[in-house]
Amino acid sequence: VLFRSALVTFEKPETRTAETLTLALKLFYTTLMNVGFLFLIIGGNLEVFTMGRTFLWSRVMKEANVMSGSYSDFDVDWYQKTGTKLLHTLLLQIFIPQASKVVGLATTGMSRCWDRKCTTNMFLTRKITQLQLQALYTGPRFELESRYGQLHVVTRSDA
Repeated sequence: VLFRSALVTFEKPETRTAETLTLALKLFYTTLMNVGFLFLIIGGNLEVFTMGRTFLWSRVMKEANVMSGSYSDFDVDWYQKTGTKLLHTLLLQIFIPQASKVVGLATTGMSRCWDRKCTTNMFLTRKITQLQLQALYTGPRFELESRYGQLHVVTRSDA
């Protein structure tokens, strides 16, 4: 995430919207590479494309365990082994980012309750300065780019 953010800053987009869109697309492409293409690269079999002949690039890839898996096509065995792993990864991609947001919301609510001494009196506070009070009640920045990138990964990976 830090590398993608630094790369977007290096590109120097003209507007905040362009920066958000660029970061969201970078998040989408990197996550898609991790989720979708790694399963293909690791589990795929390149021998079906070489038609029995040996090429230098096929030997190098076989030595590196790239495209040297046991699946040359999408068959029942592929769906039972690799397809279920892909499905589990996509399900985790759906729920894990939202779980962290729910935990953050719960801790913020508990902090506000503790600040009011667990009463409903909105005027009672333990904060001394206005800056401390605003920090408690403002909340974090809404990161549209990460949510947009995650949404694209989930909706585009299963198609």
